[in-house]
Amino acid sequence: MRAAIFVLVLTVIAPTAAQAQVPALETDGTVVYTTTNRQTRLGDGRRLTTIVQKGIVKDKKEASPLHLSAQDCVGTLYTAEGEAPFGAGICTTIDHDRDLWWLSWTSDGERGGEWAAIDGTGKYRGLSGGGTIRYILNLKDRTALEYTGSLTLKPRPRPSPSAAETSSPPPDTNNDERQH
Repeated sequence: MRAAIFVLVLTVIAPTAAQAQVPALETDGTVVYTTTNRQTRLGDGRRLTTIVQKGIVKDKKEASPLHLSAQDCVGTLYTAEGEAPFGAGICTTIDHDRDLWWLSWTSDGERGGEWAAIDGTGKYRGLSGGGTIRYILNLKDRTALEYTGSLTLKPRPRPSPSAAETSSPPPDTNNDERQH
């Protein structure tokens, strides 16, 4: 009886302990975007700029699931005369497996800002993490930035055995030696 309980405990707890130690995915690379924007003048030297960007992520680690992902972003920047621009937005990143994840970003002027993971699908479901961005090129129609940070992916649950694997085979009903 004790041996059966010990085996049951190992079967239930051991995978959970192993899954709890998911290493962070260190991220470091460049994103290059084409950018379209529309400005709205608010008066008194203030303006709002709506930004739409389409880009490609180039992670320094080619094995990273982020490497060569497509990224679409939208956001708004607020600019007032004599002040550094600042803004915020969201991005959707789609990798080569067609899994996607969302992030939010903030910008503290021309230097860069921060990003934070929101959620995703597939391997990115339940992810967490974030990091920083630094602009290396910021033109009206093109933007390039460097990013660093980390993402923690949630452990993927082990598939439960199918009914076919756990049930007994059906009785043989084609047996010629049936009892009448």
